[in-house]
Amino acid sequence: MPQPRLGAAEIRTLLQTHGLSLTRLSFELFQMSDSEFTPALFAAQLKAAIKVPLVDALLSVLATMSECDHCGAIRWHEPRMLTCSGCRGYHYCDRECQKKNWKGTEQAGSGHKYVCTKNEVSKVHFRMTDTCRKILSALNGTTHNVAKWVTEGGLKDFLYTVAVSDNDLYFIPLPVAVMEKIMRSSARHLGVEVQDRVKAVYEDRGCVVLVVPTQSTNTQGMLGLHGIMLKETFVILPWALASRA
Repeated sequence: MPQPRLGAAEIRTLLQTHGLSLTRLSFELFQMSDSEFTPALFAAQLKAAIKVPLVDALLSVLATMSECDHCGAIRWHEPRMLTCSGCRGYHYCDRECQKKNWKGTEQAGSGHKYVCTKNEVSKVHFRMTDTCRKILSALNGTTHNVAKWVTEGGLKDFLYTVAVSDNDLYFIPLPVAVMEKIMRSSARHLGVEVQDRVKAVYEDRGCVVLVVPTQSTNTQGMLGLHGIMLKETFVILPWALASRA
């Protein structure tokens, strides 16, 4: 099925409704890491964050953008890409890319079949994560702007998490040592060890890997943390770029 696109206002509402604030993210990471990731450590990592203003010009571009989850190809406007009928959060150039991505590589847990779900709450989670990845790709463009910002940040982390304020989106680098414990507990339902998936999506590509927390309303009407989703990007990190030069 063609990819359903959100307008600029809908994208902003999605991010601000289901994204975590900086304060909430710091608290959740502290809790899920068994107090290892302290507010002081969070503040240190935040200094190297990529801060993205949620302006209409950027969000309007996203409304016309499609990105293939297998090969990384980007399309603007038409034709729209195919969308996974299960999660509604993975998109493909054609059936061939979809089939290859479903199976994955020889790396354990790399296929989409390990994470696809038809759960209604998870669909919001997939869409939130997909939107964050598209923002990073749109910013990167053809001049590797993200690599420049990562270099300026001075940290060599490849995992980036996301927080939202009224006007900005933050991509915050996170140490693997701390995040392994958090992802292992939050991604247990994937049926694959998180270390395997990180290896599958990072070591083969040298790209940023997003770790996106999503909050949603439960059956009692309470807003709570739904979980953390791991998703690869096609934004190559500066040290990987240097090694390929």
